[in-house]
Amino acid sequence: MMIGETQDQTDKMLLYSEGFLNYVKSVENDQLFKTGTGMIQKSPEGGNDTVGYGHKLTDEEIASGKVYGYDINNLNKNQANTILIRDLEEKNKILNNKLGTAYTDLDPKRKQMLLDIQFNVIGGIDSFPKFTEAVLDNDINTMQEEYKRYFKNKQGEYQELARNKSFSSFFFDSE
Repeated sequence: MMIGETQDQTDKMLLYSEGFLNYVKSVENDQLFKTGTGMIQKSPEGGNDTVGYGHKLTDEEIASGKVYGYDINNLNKNQANTILIRDLEEKNKILNNKLGTAYTDLDPKRKQMLLDIQFNVIGGIDSFPKFTEAVLDNDINTMQEEYKRYFKNKQGEYQELARNKSFSSFFFDSE
């Protein structure tokens, strides 16, 4: 094994730490995380269902009945964990390609912040330019002002997502 490979493995261990993975599992599907039930969920924003921990099914996956080779209707918790890691790795690649060394040089915590946005938000970090810039600049005040996510309720009013409290607690309360 070469030195670069060892560093890459260390970086992945820090990026996909147990604490971060547990945070994502909890905010994406707390029922599955805590009880092992609720593998398939209706998508609150509409469109295709999600499986496991926030994996939005594609039309191709629905047609084949498979996610990364796993049978959608018979997923277990270990497979849901694997799907989550693979999804996060894909989003991490997008961030690496989009931001280059501005991203790769960040500490694991700030990478996780961007990874969470990229994973959870349609449009990823492009939908949160002020937050992204604040993370890259290590501007904590602006990060705390710009991280919140909202959805439109049936009355057409914007409401704050419950996950905002978890995001704040996980990323900002440990300062």
